[in-house]
Amino acid sequence: MVRKGDIRTIEAVGNKSMGTKRTVDNGQVRSSRKRQKTLQQILPELKPQTEQVQHETQTQDQVFRFMDLPGELRNRVYEYATEYTIRCFPPIFPKEKPTLRRSRSSGSPPLANNSSKDSPRPIPYIGLTQSCSLLRSEFRPDWLCAHKIPLCAIDGYLKVFFPRPDPRASPEARKRFQTQFHPSGSLRVWVRKSEMSNVDITKVMKHVSRFPNYSFFFASYVDIRPSLLAAVEALVKNKNPTWTKWIKNNTISQIRLMIGGPAGNTLPYIRVVIKERHAPQWMRALPPTGVPPVNTAPFAEKLGLSEVQKVWSIVFGVDYS
Repeated sequence: MVRKGDIRTIEAVGNKSMGTKRTVDNGQVRSSRKRQKTLQQILPELKPQTEQVQHETQTQDQVFRFMDLPGELRNRVYEYATEYTIRCFPPIFPKEKPTLRRSRSSGSPPLANNSSKDSPRPIPYIGLTQSCSLLRSEFRPDWLCAHKIPLCAIDGYLKVFFPRPDPRASPEARKRFQTQFHPSGSLRVWVRKSEMSNVDITKVMKHVSRFPNYSFFFASYVDIRPSLLAAVEALVKNKNPTWTKWIKNNTISQIRLMIGGPAGNTLPYIRVVIKERHAPQWMRALPPTGVPPVNTAPFAEKLGLSEVQKVWSIVFGVDYS
């Protein structure tokens, strides 16, 4: 007969003690080395995935959904950004050509003289103009009107910010392209006397012929007479039909401002170069320098330059190309 104390209880399947080795004293020890090695291999693989998920979650939490704001709040942001751009527009200077200095050894190549000047500051809030098309159409036109560009950099500026659309583009793309600037916008042009010795403003006149309602405002230090700047503005705003037509069809190939005129000319002068087929006979006989032998006032009046000629001397040239 079996005694009650001799009956051993059998543990149920799934007990915590299952899957472990037992000692003589029925004690439990750690898992086998093979199982520990497998866990050590799996855990490092799971850890980067967990960190990546946490990083993506934090990044999504930090993204500010600007386009979800109401239109009134977006306009307030645009107004602040435009006002700040007007007040804090960085100065722009002409690029200096790198100077070369020779090394002591005659066999080695010349070394470039690295300038210690700081890198140019970016235009404020330019990042807002390089995002989605909706934001560009809302903010970019007013932002462009807040710029102040020196006369020496005006050609490159117009090429970058006012490019011509691709003629192969679809009508939808061309329409979307036209929303990125105001056809009747404005631009402040900063004039330095050192840069007016010989400056080409043909691209400015081409821009005005492309956007007839666009305005240019010229400003400078006290070293340039206000009457000179007023005459330049009158030249840019000239709406004479012959003048505008000749600029559009490239009959006038070049317009240059020059301070320090030719011999015998005491006034700053504007040189207007005209294609040969439209140049009158007297213009082809003009000397390259010196006072012209004929009175050019009637021809200047024909182009609408009478008021400009009161301050600037008008000198004509012929383009034989």
